[in-house]
Amino acid sequence: MEELVGRTVPPGGEVILRSDAHPDYARAFRRLRARGRRIRHETTSSRAPRTSRNPLFPVNLADLLLRHCGSNHKRETIAFSKRRQGAMYRMAIFVVWRNYVKPVSERRRNAPPGVAMGVIERPLRVEEIVGRRLFVHHARLKGWLARCYAGRIPTRCLTGGGSIHERRYAA
Repeated sequence: MEELVGRTVPPGGEVILRSDAHPDYARAFRRLRARGRRIRHETTSSRAPRTSRNPLFPVNLADLLLRHCGSNHKRETIAFSKRRQGAMYRMAIFVVWRNYVKPVSERRRNAPPGVAMGVIERPLRVEEIVGRRLFVHHARLKGWLARCYAGRIPTRCLTGGGSIHERRYAA
């Protein structure tokens, strides 16, 4: 959490963060405050009902959808992601689907969040998302995102260290 907030909130930046009452969040946010970020941390008990009135409803709903749609995120599964990189690729697909394709409400069939936020004009079709190959050198990815795209995210091994999948046959 410290790394994520450190990447997205610049020194001098201000943000309100909501989480459950896990003590690791408070410690991470204290360290970030010491490095010049203004963070207001609001907590909600993890035992509070997970209804639409819960301040953590958006993340609880995302968790529910992720577990429902992805076999690798279900509890007690043999389909778990073997490498962090695979889980990250799958999460990237979920984020695009959730924000640009899937309606906010299945009952009302309204627009996806990307339309409501003004990022896109209308829901995207799958063909629009994957129909044309985009080259990484056109996007000018840097740092962590470039390493993620290139498959260079290490997976912590049970015996220590980190391993990175090396392609042997693919270009």
